[in-house]
Amino acid sequence: MREFHMGIKARNERKTIFHIEMHKTREFHGSAMIALDKPELVLLEAYVSIRNQFVTIESESVFLNWTGASMSNTHTGTAMTQAFKCAGLEKTVTATRIRKMGVNAVHSDRPDARETLAKQMNHSMKMALNNYRYNDREKLCARSNDFLKELHIRLSTL
Repeated sequence: MREFHMGIKARNERKTIFHIEMHKTREFHGSAMIALDKPELVLLEAYVSIRNQFVTIESESVFLNWTGASMSNTHTGTAMTQAFKCAGLEKTVTATRIRKMGVNAVHSDRPDARETLAKQMNHSMKMALNNYRYNDREKLCARSNDFLKELHIRLSTL
């Protein structure tokens, strides 16, 4: 809970930014940063308030299982999948899948934000572009297929 209470490093009118020290790539990348909008922060604060009413164990972790132990990555992933399943999504949801969806959306819809995102994720632009060029090639393939079908239809009507 220290990171929840003390991890706030920056607040502005729109975001609250937490620096998370307890994560698996800290040795290589330093603290992870999470930016929350006001509605997201309100939800997290409500969770912490409710959590503190039921959990009497002193723990560094914000998210705990039913026995009061810190949730592992696997526990957190299972909880995310279950929450999404309750909302109607049958696929397994992982943090990696969410991250990749977000990065793909930025690379597709906001090319101007690619470099900012790469820096935030500790990627070089070269690595980021190589990683997501595959998706660009898939889209190009789909567009080419549509074009070839249209061309075939036009030629067959001559």
